[in-house]
Amino acid sequence: MADSGGQGAAARIDAATATNGDAATTSIQRWVARITAVTALVVALGALIDAVVNTKPIACKLVSALPWCPSQSLIRMGQTAGGMGGDDFDDSQMNPDGAAIDYLAISATTAPTADGLKPVIGKIKIQWKNGRETGHGLKVGIGEPILFSQNEVIKQVEIYGMTYSYPGADPSPTWVSGVIVTTNKRSERFGNTNTSASTICVPDDKERIVGFYGKSGDFVDQLGCVFMKGK
Repeated sequence: MADSGGQGAAARIDAATATNGDAATTSIQRWVARITAVTALVVALGALIDAVVNTKPIACKLVSALPWCPSQSLIRMGQTAGGMGGDDFDDSQMNPDGAAIDYLAISATTAPTADGLKPVIGKIKIQWKNGRETGHGLKVGIGEPILFSQNEVIKQVEIYGMTYSYPGADPSPTWVSGVIVTTNKRSERFGNTNTSASTICVPDDKERIVGFYGKSGDFVDQLGCVFMKGK
C-alpha cells in the first residue's frame, strides 16, 4: 500500500510539473508573439513615417498640421491673371519649406489664333535652392532663364493676361500673354506685355515670393504668386 501511495504521489508531482512546464511554455510563447507583433508594428510605422517624410508635398496637402509643414498663416496667395482653362498647380505644395528660388525659366511661344500667331507664355520652370523643381505648361519657346545670384530676390512680378481668338474655341480662351520679373538687381520681360497689367505681385514686409500657382495645359492659362513670411 505504501508503495502504491508513493507511486501516486510521484505521479501527481510529475503531472503538476508537466502542467507548470506547459504553462511556462505557453506564457513564453505569448510574450514572443507579443514582441513579434510590436516589432512588426514599429517597422511598419517607421516605413510609413519614412514614406511620408519623403513625400512632403503630398503629406502637407493631406495634413497641413504635420510638424514639418509650413503654417498656413505664413503663406499668402496673390491675385491671379489669365483664364480658367487647364489644370490647377500650386508651388506651395512642391516647396513646403519655402526655399528660395534658384532658377526661373519663362518660355514665350506663339498661339495660332484667328488673327495670326500671337505671343503667349507656354511654360514656366522653377527650381529652388533645396534642389526641388517643377514645371507648368507644355510649350517651350524663347526666353533666357533667370539664374539667381547670391542675395538676389524677386521684388515684383507683373502678370499679363489676354483673350485669344482661337479657332474652334467657344468661349475664346484667356491665357497668360506676358510676365515681367523684377529683382533687386535686374528686370526681365517675357512674352507680350503691351496690354494693361492684369495683376502685380509685390511682397509685403518680411515676405518673399517663393513660387507660383494657377492653371496650365499646353500654355499657362492662369498665374499668381505664392508669398511666404518669416522664412
